[in-house]
Amino acid sequence: MKTIWLTITAAAFAMALLFATLANGNYATAQTTDTPTPVPTVERPDGSGVQDLPPIEGKLNPPQYPNMDSNLNRIVQQAQSGQFTVQAAAENAPMHSGTSVAVTLYITEGYADSISDYLTDNGGDPRNIGVDYIEAYIPVSLLAEASQQEGVISVRTIIPPQPAQGTVVSEGVAAHGAPAWHAAGVKGQGVKIGVIDTGFEGFRSLMGSELPAEGSVRARCYTDVGVLASDINDCIDTSGSKHGAAVTEALFDIAPEAEYYIANPISLGDLQATVQWMIDRDVDVINMSLSWGWEGPGDGTTPFTNGALRSVDTAVDGGITWANSAGNAAVDTWFGDFVDANNNRWHNFSETDECNRMEIDDSVDSSIRAELRWNDNWSGASRDLDLYLYRVSTLTGELERITHDSVGHIGGEDFQTGLSFHDPYESIWYIFPASGTYCLGIKSTDGTSPGWIQLRLRSQQELEHHTLNGSIVNPAESANLGLLAVGAAPWGNLQVIDYYSSRGPTPDGRIKPDIVGASNVTTATFSFPFSGTSASSPHVAGMAALVKQRFPNYSPQQVTQYLKNNAEARGAKPNNTWGYGFAMLPASDAPQPTPTPTTEPTVPRTATPVPTATLTPVPGQPTATPEPTATATPIPGPTATPAPTVPTEVLSRLSALETLVATLQGLISTLEGSISALNSNVWALASRVAVLEADASSPQPTPTQTPVVPTPTTVPDETPVPTPTTEPVPTETPVADACLTGIASDGAENGSWSSACTTDRNLVTANAPVGTRYAGYYTFVLSQQSEVTITLESSEDTYLFLLSGHGRNGGVIEQNDDIDTDAQNYNSRVVATLAEGEYTILATTYKLATAGDFTLTVSGIQ
Repeated sequence: MKTIWLTITAAAFAMALLFATLANGNYATAQTTDTPTPVPTVERPDGSGVQDLPPIEGKLNPPQYPNMDSNLNRIVQQAQSGQFTVQAAAENAPMHSGTSVAVTLYITEGYADSISDYLTDNGGDPRNIGVDYIEAYIPVSLLAEASQQEGVISVRTIIPPQPAQGTVVSEGVAAHGAPAWHAAGVKGQGVKIGVIDTGFEGFRSLMGSELPAEGSVRARCYTDVGVLASDINDCIDTSGSKHGAAVTEALFDIAPEAEYYIANPISLGDLQATVQWMIDRDVDVINMSLSWGWEGPGDGTTPFTNGALRSVDTAVDGGITWANSAGNAAVDTWFGDFVDANNNRWHNFSETDECNRMEIDDSVDSSIRAELRWNDNWSGASRDLDLYLYRVSTLTGELERITHDSVGHIGGEDFQTGLSFHDPYESIWYIFPASGTYCLGIKSTDGTSPGWIQLRLRSQQELEHHTLNGSIVNPAESANLGLLAVGAAPWGNLQVIDYYSSRGPTPDGRIKPDIVGASNVTTATFSFPFSGTSASSPHVAGMAALVKQRFPNYSPQQVTQYLKNNAEARGAKPNNTWGYGFAMLPASDAPQPTPTPTTEPTVPRTATPVPTATLTPVPGQPTATPEPTATATPIPGPTATPAPTVPTEVLSRLSALETLVATLQGLISTLEGSISALNSNVWALASRVAVLEADASSPQPTPTQTPVVPTPTTVPDETPVPTPTTEPVPTETPVADACLTGIASDGAENGSWSSACTTDRNLVTANAPVGTRYAGYYTFVLSQQSEVTITLESSEDTYLFLLSGHGRNGGVIEQNDDIDTDAQNYNSRVVATLAEGEYTILATTYKLATAGDFTLTVSGIQ
């Protein structure tokens, strides 16, 4: 869990162009004796005072067209009332073109042709047509009439999916045990991998080096809903995102000899068509590091034939193993029972808090997207819940409800009265919010309690009240055994789950995720570590491809079960944090490579070596000189030992040794960093002990700095082959890293930045300069889980990293630039709940090569 408060200079509450709904598709205040019964409250940013949410009676702006979602109703009303021009109203949809908006019409089977013809004849543009749905661009002026056509059940806004993120090789390759399989020749040859993602900026420039070569890639690129192109450059979206390229790079590192099929579907209909395209081309494995809005009751099923869960089922039925990011939603999801502590119809997220807060930084956050579902019937929901968004005034601290009359907001107030097109789902999408504090409230409009509710902030800000559990996204929540929902662990510390990694159970009680992969890895695509379940999922998908090559007759269910069976357990197996554990390819299952005979003979050559007629010659291996007879097997010279007589057991162990060395080489750099850091920490602790003893007037000799170097692992007796690591290097004492300082207890450390200690890590802050910064490194150890607060203060503009493990090279757990730029507080702070283990603090500056003094204050490590 992490808590970082960022407040950026408040821009004018600029025209926030939209928001859409998919109608289908910290600090709580304590009550004292002199306070009234709790009502929806939030605390002011400065921690003082509370404000009540005013009561809301009934629905606001009841929809004029009940089978259209509230977003589309608002767009129609804006145009009809003259509040906006038709084109301006259309721009309030997530996807629009001119005066038309992208929608899905859910229809009665048998009406597809007639409704499609109607739309075409009246200026609409049908794109994807299914048995019971049509995805189309429809003019705003035609929406109302189209919703009333015979056979139309409901009309919903189309919301696109959301990403969960050569010489450069992901650290996940070694972490997952792939080198042993690579050494045995298993690199994905003959396997076809599908990559369903978004954002392939820079893909072509890396082809043939960090990404597959031109002849190994096929593309199905969408430039709009239902509009196709085949050039890879057409898969580049307008945002310039590199997400899909980074995902493919992680896959390629694991399976470099596979064929790749990439696609960027924009709508659920596009996804359905993409899956069929991949089935038709005999794709074996699909990775999708994306999530779509909830579309069912949480039991892995959906009533919609174009649903993402249906696409998963179709793919698995077509022989495809599916790996999906479990989601980065652990700290932006609340899952539990609906509780109305004071009978005012508002849900209590805690005993006294009815509004779930988040912090918005308008330099980073382009939208607030939230979705809510609850326990009720899909296609017939009768419990009416609504989702409301509030903003905390920066002047008064009062709550300001963002209403349906506010520019840029829509949704959250659909009706659920039991009709066939009513679903237990609400969604809001508020575009371009100004910096500040916002919160979400959930109200039961009809006063009934639905049992469980599930709130997710899809724009991935952190919710003040979050549950960690119950945060698996769609379609990772699928019950199909041919799908693996993949959680994330930083490769530098594979015993700790990433704080954001989504966890189970699902609403129907199933254990998720299924397995965990490596994140926070190095790529050529990004100049910073690629993290998230978006990074871990392609590692596991690549492993599935290797399993498919190794065992070509395996079904998707057998591939996923193989990976589950061989995962390294983390606690009970399975559990709702790690699933079956950290994914591993066992070296023992890598095929033994055919031994290659030496090119030099093992006995002295005769003048003219001649192979016999009855032996199959081995290329490059001369034999002894027997008599060339057609029937007799020649007797080799007395000292000759033909290569084929080497015992199979010895060859097998030789191969195992080689794969073991390959795996160990991938970990050497990490171990060296940890050893160096450990020596430094031992030295620091010894120095502290000496000082304490001197103060007690009982001086003791300062311990000699003699770090212990691990003894190389010995090879079992029956393996008479020396390993490459047997040279006696342990006699050399490693040099401690003088830039590392150990912290043993809470308190403040004063330091100075100079050229003696530096870092080349890149900052996530937009437009931050790239290059070398002066740095200070501090290490600490937690003996148990603890919430740790780290504050870096200086007259310079600071920047703070929290790294996993001991030393400079750990993976980034969290980073922070400014505490509060609005108040011109350019110091840095990280607050994180950390598991037992070792950690490193990197204290640096925003500007390059900046000298100066600083104070680092740490609490929570005792």
